[in-house]
Parts: sequence; structure tokens; C-alpha cells
Amino acid sequence: ETWKDILNGGPKRWKIDDVEAKQKALTHITDATSTSSDTPLRILCPLAGDDQFVHYAWSQGHDVTAIDIVPDALKAMRFQFGENNKEDWVSTSNN
Repeated sequence: ETWKDILNGGPKRWKIDDVEAKQKALTHITDATSTSSDTPLRILCPLAGDDQFVHYAWSQGHDVTAIDIVPDALKAMRFQFGENNKEDWVSTSNN
């Protein structure tokens, strides 16, 4: 019910949609790693919802794994990647 409320224009609660905040978060992550700046990171985002960070980090060349148990949240995240970009998606029995 919470995700349906958010997706239907209800209060965003914990969501931060500021892309600059996502850029800053990725900078903190890359600064804290011991790999070279040219090496893509493998980033795990549990309970990702439709967080724009996943798409942003992926668009910067990182390997991002996002996990969520709410089908509506996953559907909203997939929308960020476009309808034609399905080759990287792993389907589950709920999808």
C-alpha cells in the first residue's frame, strides 16, 4: 500500500529525488574504495525501491545490483532504464 500511495502522488516519505545527492553519494563510495578510479565498482543496493541512485551509478559504468520485494517499486525503477533495456534484468517468479 505504501508504494501505491507514493506512485499515485502521495507523500514521498524517505525518498530523495535530488540527482546532486546521488552524485555526492557515489563520490563518497568511490572515494572510500581502494580500487583505481577507472575500475567499475560492484554496488549492492538492498531495499532500493525506485531510487535514482541505481540508474545514476549504472550510467557511470558501475555494476549495480538492486534488490526490493515490492513489485511496484521494481516496476518504477525499471522505467528509469527504458522499456527496451531489458537484457540486464533478472526475472523472478513475482514478475
